Amino acid sequence: MMLLALECKNKLGFIDDTIHLAIVGKDLEKQWDHCNALVKSWITSNVSKEFLSSILFRPDAYSVWNDLKEKFDRVNPTRIYHLRKQVATLTQGVSPVSVYYSKLKDL
Repeated sequence: MMLLALECKNKLGFIDDTIHLAIVGKDLEKQWDHCNALVKSWITSNVSKEFLSSILFRPDAYSVWNDLKEKFDRVNPTRIYHLRKQVATLTQGVSPVSVYYSKLKDL
């Protein structure tokens, strides 16, 4: 969702490092600082308080994004197994619900 929001606002380059201070130069430095701060504030306002301390003082949106990506972009096979097991054994009242989502296969 965040990627979509950033793309809509034409700010995706701040987190994929295609728009960084070195390429904009001195002429646009203030504008870059403004946009970078805006993107950082969007990201930090959508992060729980327990993770703020590790990203709050990062110099740019790119480093904030990478820090969060390192924390959350990991595959956890044990967690996936338990989620699939929960879905497979879902019940509604007294009758079992045997619905399997194909999206879970891709986890």
